Amino acid sequence: INHPPPSLGMNRMLRATLAGVVALCLFAGAAVVFGTGTYTPQAPVAAAPTPNDTPTRPQRALEMRAAMKNRISTTEKALSELEELRHELQRADLERKQLTEIVHTLQRELDQEKEKKAATSCPPLPPPCDCQPCPSATAVASQNSATCPPSAQFSTAADFVPTTMREVIDWETFDEKMIFSWRRYWNAMKLMGVTEVEVKKVLDQAKAAVSKVGSGFKFLTGHMRVDRLRGAEYLLDFARGNEYQRVSLYRPFGATLLPSSNPTAPDAHKRKLHIIMPLSGRLPMLELFLSNFEKEALGSGRPPVELTVVYMMHNPRPEDVQQLDAITTMLDQFRVKHKIGVNLLNLNHDFSRGVGLEAGVHFLPDKEAAMFFVDVDMRFSQDFLVRCRSNMAPGKRAYFPIVWSFYRNKTMTVKQDNGAWRNYGLGMVCVYKSDFLRQGGYDKTIKGWGREDVNFYEQAVQQHKIEVFRATDPGIMHLYHSKACDDNLTPQQFSDCMGSKADWEGTKKDLGKQLAEYQLSLKRLQAELDAAD
Repeated sequence: INHPPPSLGMNRMLRATLAGVVALCLFAGAAVVFGTGTYTPQAPVAAAPTPNDTPTRPQRALEMRAAMKNRISTTEKALSELEELRHELQRADLERKQLTEIVHTLQRELDQEKEKKAATSCPPLPPPCDCQPCPSATAVASQNSATCPPSAQFSTAADFVPTTMREVIDWETFDEKMIFSWRRYWNAMKLMGVTEVEVKKVLDQAKAAVSKVGSGFKFLTGHMRVDRLRGAEYLLDFARGNEYQRVSLYRPFGATLLPSSNPTAPDAHKRKLHIIMPLSGRLPMLELFLSNFEKEALGSGRPPVELTVVYMMHNPRPEDVQQLDAITTMLDQFRVKHKIGVNLLNLNHDFSRGVGLEAGVHFLPDKEAAMFFVDVDMRFSQDFLVRCRSNMAPGKRAYFPIVWSFYRNKTMTVKQDNGAWRNYGLGMVCVYKSDFLRQGGYDKTIKGWGREDVNFYEQAVQQHKIEVFRATDPGIMHLYHSKACDDNLTPQQFSDCMGSKADWEGTKKDLGKQLAEYQLSLKRLQAELDAAD
């Protein structure tokens, strides 16, 4: 194929363009040679990868392993930081607990300081009252005399001191449901009405007071009485395991409840209690007594006790000697089984309760021994032993519990128609040996049944050496048994014996029923005799 020749104009343009390019190249080369300018070579541009340049499988594995190592290192670093943070939080929590304990300690010290300050001052009452009675005036008499007006001072010492049995103000015993009083009810009665409200308020304040000692304390029983010259008085016992606390309160007339003195010995519930029992014969009854003793007085963690039996017989018959041998064997076995102190004293003497108890008292080597006098026909509970220890105090107080006595053929439950309070019975006593001897002890000239306890009680009331604590106690009970009143007793003893015998045959209803049955039997017998004639 023949192409037409280029035009003359285009040839000229091509030649001119080529000439310009050649001139430019020559100028650039000259600049490099003679240093008239700089020349910076450009990095070669990489050619686009071809299909043969794709990474191989081993290369990808190495890259993934490197990435995993990097991620593991990052995770371990984060875990280390979290662990340090946890330790910091633990240290902060420990510091918070320490600060909380310091705050509680300061609060307790502040409360104690407030109580101490309140005990030495008379806080004002709203009009029209000017000032309420000062608590524990005997302890802060000097401060009160300077800070309180005479009308505001309240002495915890009684203005009236009893001199006869009838003048002693007995205490009533209560728990959260029942009240035991021989004066008002002659038996046990459910709390109700104003008495229920009174007990609830007292119990609430006592629980608040004992909570300051610690938690876990449970209310056992309480005592209360009204002294018309002082006001209402309350004693409440609490227990936490084998630890006991007593709260003592009183309500002066026209004032709120205030703390009062508590003469119970600090170690009362750790001391050994010596139980002393006079005895003559009555082997089956002793066996029942020891069964009750084992259940209520012994056991792991309970305060220590020791039993002393004073056995009396004079001119014994062969059967009396056999019975004494059986009693000796029984007590020896009881001692070995329970590994406690069990003492048997033999007296060649006609039975005399006062003589037997005196011998048991003098047998104890400890001058400050805590003692409980008991008879073989009594039954007591563990709670009673707590009150026995709480209600006596060395050099200050002896406890004469008012015993519940069962009628004939009644179940052993403290309730109406089953029995009544033996308000004139004074033979069961909780007293320290030193106080018993300081009062003169029992009259050993008395023979046979009764009067030695009454004489000792009257001495305690009249001599004012120790306080007489008298209260109903549902935890100590007298079992019914037939009673024979000896003709050789003194007139007073015989009268007391016959009165005791008549009281516990039954209620008036029971006696009336027996009398009606007896009269009906006489009528039938008379009818049979008339028919036979």
